Amino acid sequence: MTVPARRHQQGISLVELMISVALGLVILAGVAAVFVTSRHSYRVQESTAILQDNARFAMETIGRALRDAGFTHGAPLTAMQWIPSSLDDSDAAACSAGWYADIRRPIEIHNGAGATPLSGCTVSNYEAQTDVLVIRHADPLSAPGTGYLPRTEIEDLDGDTLLLRAIPATRGVIYQRDAATTVDSQFTDDDEDDGVFDYRFRARVFHVGVPSGATAAEGPALYEHSPDFGNPDSQPIVSGVERFTLVAGMDRNGDGIVESWDNPEDVAAADFVDISAIRVGLILRAPQRSEFADNTTYTLPDGDTYTPPDALERFPRRLYVQDFQIRNHGRGG
Repeated sequence: MTVPARRHQQGISLVELMISVALGLVILAGVAAVFVTSRHSYRVQESTAILQDNARFAMETIGRALRDAGFTHGAPLTAMQWIPSSLDDSDAAACSAGWYADIRRPIEIHNGAGATPLSGCTVSNYEAQTDVLVIRHADPLSAPGTGYLPRTEIEDLDGDTLLLRAIPATRGVIYQRDAATTVDSQFTDDDEDDGVFDYRFRARVFHVGVPSGATAAEGPALYEHSPDFGNPDSQPIVSGVERFTLVAGMDRNGDGIVESWDNPEDVAAADFVDISAIRVGLILRAPQRSEFADNTTYTLPDGDTYTPPDALERFPRRLYVQDFQIRNHGRGG
């Protein structure tokens, strides 16, 4: 029997092996480049989304408060009463009970400095050179449509919590919860026929501070100091806010038209009542570092500039600016 001859077997040559390895490395490098680019794009998009979400929430929170500024359910400021009478103090120290209750100044703006411009307030690690915004109003969401807040709800409040009782176009009373009985005695059944409403009265202070123990990535945050709900300490509401600046649209002749945009240092306390619009500027930064350094010099609405320090250049950031009209300017809203 004849055995067929085996075919000659031969492996790949060294040249072929080197070419195969080279092609594999080229393909692997291309895949790695695509992966790195995609990863970078994802991180950029994620940072942008975080910035936009935080900016939207911050502007929405501040804007809603500004639109409510001066709201009294139509009770005229010229017919406003304070109980106890010690609340009626336009010269009260910052963050005292009389200062919180001064609805005659529904908006205050204070220029940023090395320390908080409102030293009487309990703020959390105030961020130097950031402005402070104060807004006063009755909370339109706190009153039932039928009139009085339920007596049980009022009795559950802290004794020094502020409330507003209003008869539209007639009169109003800003009072502490402990004085509710005294306020009741001043209203009759005839008043109820005209429509009487009780509201929680809010005094809100917006400022920027650095949370205790915050890392560089966490950074400063926008805080709200609002003592009317029984907690006088500032609470963080939006993280990553590096700068907070304000410019006031002034309507000094009461015609409803902004005549000038003034920085806080140019607006005297006596002129707070003439503020009819607020321009808000926020610089927000993302919590994650990027591959690129941000050494941009940002120009804020008040004309000040901000350049990120070297240690924070790798955090993406963006400047947001928005104008808000004051609806209840110059009257009981």
